[in-house]
Amino acid sequence: MDAITIDKDGIDYGIHGAIPSNLLYADTTPGKVKLVWYNPPEKRKAYFAKATGIEDGEMWVPGLLYVASESKLSVFAFKGQKPKSKLYRAPFMNVGEDSVCLGNSRGTKPTDRTFENLILYWEDMFWRSEFSHLLGGNPVNGNLAILTKHLMKTGEKFPNDVLIPCHHTLKSLLR
Repeated sequence: MDAITIDKDGIDYGIHGAIPSNLLYADTTPGKVKLVWYNPPEKRKAYFAKATGIEDGEMWVPGLLYVASESKLSVFAFKGQKPKSKLYRAPFMNVGEDSVCLGNSRGTKPTDRTFENLILYWEDMFWRSEFSHLLGGNPVNGNLAILTKHLMKTGEKFPNDVLIPCHHTLKSLLR
């Protein structure tokens, strides 16, 4: 996510546009670009590698906080409609406590570098990849595969009581 975009006339327009209401932090300093945003609990389509034994489908997910920094993405969970202080491990395969493995993600960075386009790009990179493996241990209290299959089958909302706290707080990520 380069902070500088030079147009054909040599003018730097960088990241621009309306500030989305879910964007909590933006640093557009060249070499230090960082965006932090969230989505409240919602239903999302998830894709899985065949080896997981989980069929692709929709399920409710907890509130998620995304941190995009240059070419790295991190995702955390939170309880409620908006993140407060305490954060939790994101309850998905391919997600470690500090980064996401985007192994088979294929996306094209937007040429019109608005905040909204960059957020959509990173969310697409995450949600359109195949979840395939645990990264840094089981991210929930219980069996993640069984929980995921159950949520897809029943349509139940995500049970926040299975979330595991992480070492990050909202404040620590907003710097």
